[in-house]
Amino acid sequence: MIDFNAAAKKITVGKIALLVGMKASEMYEDTPLILEEFSRCFTEKTTIEREMEYRLKSTGEKKFLAVKYAFVPPDLILVHTEDITERKEAEKALQKSEQRLRQAHQLSSLGHWDWDMETGELTWSDNVFKIFGLDPEKFTVSANSFEEAIHPDDLEAFVAERERALRENDDIHIEHRIVRPDGTIRMVNELAQITRDEDGEVIRVSGTVQDITDRKKGEKELQLTQFTMDKLKDGVYWMGPDAKFIYVNDAAVEALGYSKEEFLSMTVHDIGPEFPAEKWPAHWAELKEKRSLMIDTIHQKKDGSTFPVSISVNFIQYGDTEINCSIARDTSEKNKARKTLKSSEERLRILFDSAPDAYYINDLEGNFIDGNKAAERLICYSKEEIIGKNFLNLGILSVEGAEKAVELLVKNISGKDTGPDEFDLNRKDGSQVTVEISTNPVNIDGRDVTLGIARDITERKKLEAVLHKHAKELADQITERTKAQDILAEKEQYFRSLITNLHEDIIVIDRDHRITDINDNTSRTIGKKREEIIGKHCFEITHRYDRPCDECGEECLLKEVFKTGEMRSCHHLHKYSDGSRAHVDIRLSSIKDANGTVTHVVEAIRDITELKLVEQALKANQEQLELITDKVPAMLAYVDSEGKYLYVNQRHADNYGVTKEELIGKQIKNILKDKTYKNIIPNIKKVMKGEEHSFENLTYNIDGELRNVWVTYVPHFDENGDVKAWLAMI
Repeated sequence: MIDFNAAAKKITVGKIALLVGMKASEMYEDTPLILEEFSRCFTEKTTIEREMEYRLKSTGEKKFLAVKYAFVPPDLILVHTEDITERKEAEKALQKSEQRLRQAHQLSSLGHWDWDMETGELTWSDNVFKIFGLDPEKFTVSANSFEEAIHPDDLEAFVAERERALRENDDIHIEHRIVRPDGTIRMVNELAQITRDEDGEVIRVSGTVQDITDRKKGEKELQLTQFTMDKLKDGVYWMGPDAKFIYVNDAAVEALGYSKEEFLSMTVHDIGPEFPAEKWPAHWAELKEKRSLMIDTIHQKKDGSTFPVSISVNFIQYGDTEINCSIARDTSEKNKARKTLKSSEERLRILFDSAPDAYYINDLEGNFIDGNKAAERLICYSKEEIIGKNFLNLGILSVEGAEKAVELLVKNISGKDTGPDEFDLNRKDGSQVTVEISTNPVNIDGRDVTLGIARDITERKKLEAVLHKHAKELADQITERTKAQDILAEKEQYFRSLITNLHEDIIVIDRDHRITDINDNTSRTIGKKREEIIGKHCFEITHRYDRPCDECGEECLLKEVFKTGEMRSCHHLHKYSDGSRAHVDIRLSSIKDANGTVTHVVEAIRDITELKLVEQALKANQEQLELITDKVPAMLAYVDSEGKYLYVNQRHADNYGVTKEELIGKQIKNILKDKTYKNIIPNIKKVMKGEEHSFENLTYNIDGELRNVWVTYVPHFDENGDVKAWLAMI
């Protein structure tokens, strides 16, 4: 170094003087690049400029320097150094600020743009491209392309806002939708400032665009939550630690008759006669500890009347605010439905037990489930002695009868009705009884079973045997001409005596369908004298037809019995001249001559109208139960001790998006989600111990949404006091 100026002295704080006379190779031995540039400056006799960060030898400080090496002939280099440390630090600070701004924009989904109206140049920040779903390297920004991205339904409003701002020299501020290239719709907030020149001409428009889709969605969800809470059918009440109401929904207002303004000046004690002020501190402490409670109590309306409610009470803490959130459901209809259901079941049981014929129910394996009083009288066994036992093991059937019963059970399993079929039953007292049995496969409480109806025909069989015996005797003796008239008169008198005294209607019909004889009971039933009936066609008297029944679309077995001589049974609806009608059971038997030809058919007719009425009443009550339970504003399910659905109402099936038939017979654990089922296992064990109770539970609906529900389990006991099933009301 040969010399230096005042500026160099200032940079080095005067210490540069110590470097005078030092060689460049010594000064810059740790910076080979400077030495290389010195050499190139000498060799090429040129000027070299660059910026560098350098630690000063004189002070040890690091500085940012703008350095210029200039060759001065013949052999000097002038080194011009400018301290640019402050500028470089400012640039670094600016870069960091810009980086933080970009990060802030990205985090807030905020982008900025600038439109130079003089040049027409429109520039977007990277975040604007991101908001609009565009690739900055593939998309050319223009005013037209910007407007094309605006949702068609919002473009007119956007243009109007822009024109207003230009006209009134105001800022642009508008929220509108945009449509991304992939079809996605986003909501943005536009804010822009307009810059004008001295003449008032717009020269620049700069602004920001922010993606507010998530915020708008949150606002909508909040509004929906508020709307849902306000419109919830159950009453919602929020109370603070002092028991004062701070919010009630529309249902609460409607239920109790107070306005919302009146509620906000009241406490829970004003509507809960069973909840006086002295109970509140203990209640609040218990609620804070347990977080939620279930209470069955009463609410008192503004007019003083009361009604029962079931309340789900929840403790909610939001920041420093503590709230008792109670949801109250009016249980008046539920209690009424429960009483109606019990009353209907009792009526059905009375009808079942009072039926004149023996009614019984067995499962598809032949085990007896239930029976009425007539069934007990028929076989001399009490209900307790046969319930749960198999008909093959009771000894009431012969071997042949048991085989026949199994065949009929197989038909029931395939869904077919059977009967009437004759059986000889062994009674408990050792006697026998002849019955006609009809069976029907039915579904009771979701379980496929068989309903059997047994009618005692012992006396009728005895009469038929007598009739056949004497008919044969008459046919055998008809060849004895000399004795025929006496024998015929004797037998006819005997036969008529039997027929006359029989409580069933007896009609004897010839091959022309004409009535040749009747008993007194038939005359009383039809309401005509004997001479008004004899000689008439049977279809005229019993059906008021002008031609045979089979030609009028009804089943008629006369022709078959005349052809085969075998006994047959059928059901008819008889219509009499006085306008009355009767459901009847008809047993057809043949009378043959000496050659075995059927000459007449005897119809033994029994009025079963009462039986039909009982069956119709049973069906009507079943339909009534279905109607009641389907209209109950709750989900109902009747579940057996094995956890299978025996019955559900329509609301319960709708909750899972299936039909009632698809749920019946299914295991409840296979229908509910695992977590939901695990939650209710303790409650199932509790109801199976015979405890009726209520609890709150979380469950999923058809859409997979988790809901908070109030559940009541009611046990159903058998005659031994054991729980055979339980009713769930949700």
